[in-house]
Amino acid sequence: MIQLPKIEPNYGYTVLKPLSEGEVKRGNIIIPDMGKEKPQTGIILEIADTYNFNTGEMVPSKFKVGDTVFYPAMSGKKINYEEETYIIVGNQDLISRIRE
Repeated sequence: MIQLPKIEPNYGYTVLKPLSEGEVKRGNIIIPDMGKEKPQTGIILEIADTYNFNTGEMVPSKFKVGDTVFYPAMSGKKINYEEETYIIVGNQDLISRIRE
């Protein structure tokens, strides 16, 4: 069960809980993941609608709380809050939902 943070994003932003990849073992040897490019995935904890300046209306996101999504590695801002790590990204930076 994912505990929702006390972080509420402003218009057009999403709060993600980044998912980390586990260590890879080959026999008794742990292979470090340094230098490997990891997919950036996270679970949406909070999402705010986006304001459309052309129409003056709020546009709801096609994503929802609980979705697992891909996001670009260099996007967003890493936040440490109450000993947990979160990523805050713009809604336009959410690349794709992972269907399960």
